[in-house]
Amino acid sequence: MNFAKFPRDMKYRVPRAKKYLEFIQPKTRKYTITSNTIESAHNEPGAFKFPTNLSWNPTQIVAFGIHASSFHYFKSTLSVPNNWNISGLDNLEIVINITPNFQVENTWDDTFPAGPEGRVWVNEKLVGAYDNEHNRILLKNLFPSKTRKFDIVLAMFSGRVTALHTIPQFSLNYIDLQTQSLYRDLSVCIDLIEVLKDEDPSKQVLLNAIDAVVLNIDITEELNPLPVIYPKEYIRDPKQFVSQPREKSDILMQYLSQNLIDQTKPSVACIGHSHIDLAWLWPFSVTKHKIVNTFSTQLRLLHQNPNYIFLQSSAQAYKWVEQNIPEQFKEIKNMIKQNRWEVEGSSWVEFDSNIPNGESLSRQILFGKRYFRKKFGVDTKTLWLPDCFGFSASLPSILAAANIEYFITSKISWSEYNKFPYQTFNWVGLDGKSSVLSKFISTPSKWGFSTYNALMTIEEIDRIWKEFNHKNILQDMPLLTFGYGDGGGGPTQKMLDTAYRLSGNSFINNSQNQNEISPLNFLPLPNFPKVKMTKISDLMNSLSSIKQEFPVYDGELYLEYHRGTYTSQAWIKRFHRKFEISLHNLEFLCSLSSLFSTLNLVDNQFIYPKKEIDLLWEQLLLFEFHDVLPGTSVHETYDEIHQKIPSIKEKIHDIKSSALQFIFNLIDRKKFQNPLVLLNSLSWNRSDPILYNEIHSDLNLDNFEVPSFGWTVVENPFESINSNESLTSNDPNPFDLVYKEADFHLSINKPQNKSSVSKINDTYYLKNDFWILQINMNGEIISLFDQKNGRNVQADGQILNKFRLFQDRWDINLYYNEMELPGPKCISIEPIYENNACGVQVFWQFPQVKDHPDISKITQKIILYSTNPRIDFITDVSYYEHHKLLKVDFPVNIRSQTATFEIQFGHISRNTHWNTQFDIAKFETIGHKFVDLSEHGYGVSLINDCKYGYNIHSNIIQLTLIKSSTQPDLIADRLQHFFTYSLIPHKNSFQESRIIQAGYEMNYQIHVSKQYPLSGKINSSFSLLHCSSPSVIIETIKRAEDFENSFVLRVYESYGGHSFNSTIFVSDLFPLKQVKVINLIEDDILLEKDLKLLNFQFDSSKNSFSFDISPFQILTFLLDFEKSNKIEENLK
Repeated sequence: MNFAKFPRDMKYRVPRAKKYLEFIQPKTRKYTITSNTIESAHNEPGAFKFPTNLSWNPTQIVAFGIHASSFHYFKSTLSVPNNWNISGLDNLEIVINITPNFQVENTWDDTFPAGPEGRVWVNEKLVGAYDNEHNRILLKNLFPSKTRKFDIVLAMFSGRVTALHTIPQFSLNYIDLQTQSLYRDLSVCIDLIEVLKDEDPSKQVLLNAIDAVVLNIDITEELNPLPVIYPKEYIRDPKQFVSQPREKSDILMQYLSQNLIDQTKPSVACIGHSHIDLAWLWPFSVTKHKIVNTFSTQLRLLHQNPNYIFLQSSAQAYKWVEQNIPEQFKEIKNMIKQNRWEVEGSSWVEFDSNIPNGESLSRQILFGKRYFRKKFGVDTKTLWLPDCFGFSASLPSILAAANIEYFITSKISWSEYNKFPYQTFNWVGLDGKSSVLSKFISTPSKWGFSTYNALMTIEEIDRIWKEFNHKNILQDMPLLTFGYGDGGGGPTQKMLDTAYRLSGNSFINNSQNQNEISPLNFLPLPNFPKVKMTKISDLMNSLSSIKQEFPVYDGELYLEYHRGTYTSQAWIKRFHRKFEISLHNLEFLCSLSSLFSTLNLVDNQFIYPKKEIDLLWEQLLLFEFHDVLPGTSVHETYDEIHQKIPSIKEKIHDIKSSALQFIFNLIDRKKFQNPLVLLNSLSWNRSDPILYNEIHSDLNLDNFEVPSFGWTVVENPFESINSNESLTSNDPNPFDLVYKEADFHLSINKPQNKSSVSKINDTYYLKNDFWILQINMNGEIISLFDQKNGRNVQADGQILNKFRLFQDRWDINLYYNEMELPGPKCISIEPIYENNACGVQVFWQFPQVKDHPDISKITQKIILYSTNPRIDFITDVSYYEHHKLLKVDFPVNIRSQTATFEIQFGHISRNTHWNTQFDIAKFETIGHKFVDLSEHGYGVSLINDCKYGYNIHSNIIQLTLIKSSTQPDLIADRLQHFFTYSLIPHKNSFQESRIIQAGYEMNYQIHVSKQYPLSGKINSSFSLLHCSSPSVIIETIKRAEDFENSFVLRVYESYGGHSFNSTIFVSDLFPLKQVKVINLIEDDILLEKDLKLLNFQFDSSKNSFSFDISPFQILTFLLDFEKSNKIEENLK
């Protein structure tokens, strides 16, 4: 009789296979020895190199961390026992186990430990990092094959909080590589089975393949609680119950190769990477160690995995390694030469692109690209910013100007309300001409958004392909970056082993060691992509060949999340803007002094201090890291910046003083009894209010005008000022962090001008030729009447300059508007009279918080000028609130569906209505020096000196002033704040009303210096250069990177329109030899056809050059000068 085959258990096949894995995993380790003694050295300095002068103490219980942010060292020796009978080191690994124990309940944000972590030396060689995910160090390829003794030194950072961590032991393991390979083969197969659909034929093939393996594994002894007595012929080594693991892997591979049909299949582009936040939940000083730790691990993995390629961005990270551990830097350079380590990113740091100005973003690229060229011989083509909080519409224009072709990010997937429609697209810049091929890292995460820290799991690879939204264009290449990140670490050997098994022939570990298992080529699976290990440059170059197939996106990449980053840690945003301005001014003054130095008019010479200025730029660029400038880092980070500020101020002061003194020695001022020298660092003639001695007031000067990039001398109107007193614009200390109250002189007598302040009943009236402004006793502007245009500025029945207070948390959410709190109350008002200005000083006080001794206060001066239509709100806030969001409203009598916001090298429009979910999501947006709300023929602009967060909805212009969250810094923004914003109602468009220039003028103040009479050789009024077109702004003048006697101008079109035959005229004192159009990196690569498009013309007879410039276009020029032969006729 024929009986049917016994039915197979279909329900429990996967659970059974997992049970087998539980038995196999411990058997991957064949032998183990542990250290007998561990010596320690506690609370030592955190050194980068191998420690040689420590006082070691033997210890029984190895514990550390009672002092937060401390470094500890441990050492021990492990030797291979003779009975292991090994022939080399390929099977040996060192394992360090640390049991973390933090003395805090919460380990996130303000109490995030950032540890324990460290690095390991073996026989004085740095071999890798220690952290939660990197605690095993395979010794393969690290030492001579006959090495049997290993002296281990471990350096550990305890973490930011108090702790009591313990190290139970150091271990040396002998790994059965064949059993380990079988374990990982089966693990990958099981993970694949769990993501494939039941109807997928590949799933059944995989199940059958696993059955073919596990049914050949004897687990009798593992299941039986009693010893099993075997017949003699079945006696086996109990330490390796999986007999012949290589044979089992061969069974698996053979079954899969016979039952899976080879066919073309999609692939996922995978890149080994470690995202290292240069500061976040740890300060810069800790990051320097994280970088060395991460790089040491990845270098070891590169030595042990011949086809692995690692990518790392950020020139600053490399420079720290170059300074702190040059031998590691040398090893990285060697790996780069071997094409194993990919340098990409193109920037100095992974910067925030919302807050820095256009020149700062340009320098990020210039400094980054030039560092990579100089140190590694690599010309990077990709901007790598996976973790930033939105991206400016100007960025593609800046990148194209720097010859950067590609852009990579991920963070936009975090948006709250709307999913970005593309993963690969051509991103068009603000100028409408420039574009970069852009790609999102699109690895799905358990949190619902994409991650740049993939773990190389089967689920990630399955989901990234399923969610790839360009399958109609190409059948592969979603981008997955894998490796532990944020705090560094990078890929692990396990991740690489998984990649091997999913890669087919694209990523084979070609080791000749016969003990190892070659990766199973059990792909292709018809419905599962293979892993394609690649370089980002290769991936983007391949996509570039079909870039025309991808969609076009024009506009900003707005992140619907982290909106509080526009405001949080207000002090660093103010500091940063003042730093940007100071560097602009320094480069102008030093360029001017260097040019005059070539004329040999005085005995001494001025040498452009390029090295010193570059170091200052590097400091600024570091502070632009995307978790520092946005205000999302811990308190220690900002403490470290505070400690750097005195030296930054001193260096700026020294360079500036040297350049100014050189210039002052040239200026003729003998006809003045008490000369004031006024210096202008902007590219147009100016007569705006001059602010002096921290007095925000207008100098009483008649019809003065300071020439473009030049100076003028006027008679000092303040006879009472002694000759040895200095009169300067807010300047010598632009970075004071303890803000002083403005030193306003309250005058008893009214000034002799047309400005007036009067009080009638309970209302103050401020009046000049421009405005009639009414303020009630609550300090509120209840009326603003435009006398020139005969109309009310504020909306009917509304209050201008209304402070509003809201409940605040970690971020600014849409519902903040539903959580308004009682705001500050006016306690007194005083009139102000000062020269050509008048106004009132208003004092507000916040409601006192229960059980809190400090009361927050606002002191604000509302100033009208007789010679300028600007209305200043000079504000000093003592802020002791937490979880309170302070805003100010200006409801104006304007109807417009769009508002204008200045951004880098231009401006953009955003909707003021909430018609769609996309509009609603932009309830808090970014703007720089000005915003504008205009209807036909009239508008209202708001300019400021250090704020970035706005909400313009309907007819209300709302500026965000202070945000005082407690994460990740418990005391963020609880300090003194000093800022100014100004209202400028205007006729016609904001371009015609020169609002763009007004924004610059508020920030780049005229420098005022009291000097003594002197017979100098240069006229008392001088302009270095100017442009004929009012829409073209000369943003920068600086020394060229590669030529000591050449200078660079960077210009952009600011109005948003074409400007034809724009001409830049240079002083005849400095005859031009030639002018070249160059790129942002200062390469001379423009073709003849490019110059024709610009209609570029150089006219030596007029010492000028002209060009056509399109809306928001950025151009860079290199100026070479002749030796002047007309000095005498051009002097005074």
